[in-house]
Amino acid sequence: MKHFILIVIFIANYGWVRSQSDSAKMGHAIQVVAKNYTDSIVIRWAPENFNDWIELNRSGYNIYRLEITENMPRGMKPELLNKDTIKPWPLEKWKSVFGMNNIYAPPVAQAIYGASFSTKTDMNYNELRNLSNEQQMRHGIACMLADYDAGVANAAGLRFVDKKIQAGKTYLYLVTSRKAGLQIDTGYVSVDRKDNVPTPELPEISFVNQEQNVMMGWDNGLLRNTYCGYWVERKNNQTSKWEIINALPVKEFYDEKATRDLKYCIYSDTSANKLYVKYSYRLKGITPFGEVSEPGPESVMILRDKTPPPSPVIVEAKSKNHKMRITWEYNEKMISDFEGFHVERSESKEGPFERVNKAPLHISTRFFDDEPVEAEQVFYRIAATDTAGNSSYSLNALAIVIDSIPPSKPIGLRGKIDNNGRVYLSWPLGKEKDIYGYRIYTSNAPEHEFSGITQKPVRDTFYVDTIALKTLSRKIYYKIVALDVNFNHSEYSDAITLTRPDIVKPVSPLFKDYNVSDTAVFITFMESNSEDVASHKITRKEKGNDAESKILEWKSSDRKSSFSDKSVNAGKEYEYTITATDSAGNASLNAGNLAVKVYRNVKVQNPENVVAEWNENKSGVLLNWTKPSGEVNYYIIYRTTDKGKLTTHGNSSGNENSFTDTAISSGNTFIYYVQAIFKSGGESDLVSSNPINK
Repeated sequence: MKHFILIVIFIANYGWVRSQSDSAKMGHAIQVVAKNYTDSIVIRWAPENFNDWIELNRSGYNIYRLEITENMPRGMKPELLNKDTIKPWPLEKWKSVFGMNNIYAPPVAQAIYGASFSTKTDMNYNELRNLSNEQQMRHGIACMLADYDAGVANAAGLRFVDKKIQAGKTYLYLVTSRKAGLQIDTGYVSVDRKDNVPTPELPEISFVNQEQNVMMGWDNGLLRNTYCGYWVERKNNQTSKWEIINALPVKEFYDEKATRDLKYCIYSDTSANKLYVKYSYRLKGITPFGEVSEPGPESVMILRDKTPPPSPVIVEAKSKNHKMRITWEYNEKMISDFEGFHVERSESKEGPFERVNKAPLHISTRFFDDEPVEAEQVFYRIAATDTAGNSSYSLNALAIVIDSIPPSKPIGLRGKIDNNGRVYLSWPLGKEKDIYGYRIYTSNAPEHEFSGITQKPVRDTFYVDTIALKTLSRKIYYKIVALDVNFNHSEYSDAITLTRPDIVKPVSPLFKDYNVSDTAVFITFMESNSEDVASHKITRKEKGNDAESKILEWKSSDRKSSFSDKSVNAGKEYEYTITATDSAGNASLNAGNLAVKVYRNVKVQNPENVVAEWNENKSGVLLNWTKPSGEVNYYIIYRTTDKGKLTTHGNSSGNENSFTDTAISSGNTFIYYVQAIFKSGGESDLVSSNPINK
């Protein structure tokens, strides 16, 4: 019963038996493993579900074997290996076979045959839950302890040895319920007699110094399919012999609340409690076949003193005689292994702290003078350290610093102004550690007083100002001042001069007049009167062509008022543009284009004998004329009355010499004019007809 209680506690701690919510998720299957020996194959199995385990203990198991070959006939049936039912031994056989020294047999027999199983049918919820937990516990005990002892596994009906085997063969083993109709999946495992899988090496042990015991652990992630438990051995420092120190095998740590697979085994050696003594450990793995592996590598642990001395009590830290004096209190009678005090300093109360004294201060020391530092704030703490290197710390103390020294004069101020009036200022950070910020000052003249433009110190090395660009002052000046955490002001920096960008367009130049001949266009104009004009230019483009060409450009110092364009062609129409550009590259607006037509100087004849008469047949005026010599493109007919103006009235093709006007109103006197337009581009004069009344 003593062994049974120990094992129950062990299993509960290491998570072999799981909660009802977990067991509800388990399937109804038999898990099977096998091991290939020289003369036999050992089969081990365990039902996943505790209810299945209880039922299979009653009905028993069958073991089947099937030889796997490349040319297996279809429908080949496996061979039944056990003639008798495989199930747990009767209780009397347990008692007769296992002696009192076997620690595994009694609890397994108790788990199988214990008398506390309830047969009530009207149990309430709590009774059902307790029964379920008890059944899970029994199932877990039996399956786990059967892993540790082959004889116990045989007695529990969870092991079978097949000796009728041949070398080089491959077998498939099936473990089923002896009783038909049970909803339990068959378990199976294959064994290749040619395979000889080596046993993996055991890991080294990691340690945690608990000062009063040795806490150890090792990674079981790659070994969980090989070993189901471990023996921990410690070397006896007097005899140098290895001794097992755990009463029960160590299993993988299980935490049902964990969000990830821990894959770790943990064990605490509470009998190892001497400081600075060498303890050597190693592992032996236990397989599910009850075998114990060769020992793993030796791992060494030495317990060390981890208890720090009592903490000092810091009194104050303040300036004294141009030094920072730190004082503290301490009860020097409270510790025997004291090494000394250390003074530590940081610019933040969270740290990190740096040690300022080179050698440990004697236990009787109660103050320390530190060199002043340039910082926004300084925190001190006192560390009490023992000979083992353990330290305890006082609370942090904020130093009281009296600072009247201003930062040095800022240097390296730079700036530029963009076309939107934004001023970009930058400067390097000062070398002092206690610089708080900077103030910005500006003026439109270097001899005038500079005024501040920042209400608060700038906590950066960059500032953007906004200024007006359309102003009489082309230049603007800036200075900066540095401030420390105590608001001590530095000298002004040297002023920098920035020039406002010119964004104002110059006044537009204007065309005044022009004259056109058949060979040139003569143009007069007025230049821009803006003072910063750098150049003018005249461009030209031909009608119907958007391509613009520059035909004249001159500097403002050359002064021009006229221009003769002799690169024109007769019969073409041109459009001229004049613009001015200032020294900043701003171009003037277009005040208006100049459009001209270059006429051809071609001598042509006029139509003759222009006669107008009434034509009754056509109910209109018939106009006739004599064609001039030359190729006429077309004729333009003009008409006027004694009361009206001359207007274009019609046209006629160049191969005709007549025109009929039917748009006649009574009571008017009409006079007609004929103009010939030649294919050469020439135009005749307007030749009039005789007056005609209607």
